[in-house]
Amino acid sequence: MWIDIKKRMPENGVMVLLVIEIDYKPGFLYMAGCINNGRWMLNESNIVTDHQSYEYGDGSYEDSITHWMPLPSPPTADNVEGANLHHTSEQVQNAE
Repeated sequence: MWIDIKKRMPENGVMVLLVIEIDYKPGFLYMAGCINNGRWMLNESNIVTDHQSYEYGDGSYEDSITHWMPLPSPPTADNVEGANLHHTSEQVQNAE
């Protein structure tokens, strides 16, 4: 569930998913970031929008963050449908 930054901020140092309003289509970006001593630290290497990605580096989006949510758990054998995340070296060699 998205959380409005005006209502609550994430814990210091905890990486979260952010929504950033922008002036061009599609109107928003998703980016990972965290709060560090009251300032947003953004993952600036790649910003993902709906179906596109943009390179970023000037810091101008920090003031446009509107919402955040906790990141999902990383993939494991228990939470990925039909996935076998634990391959033995023999399985990898046989697949090649």
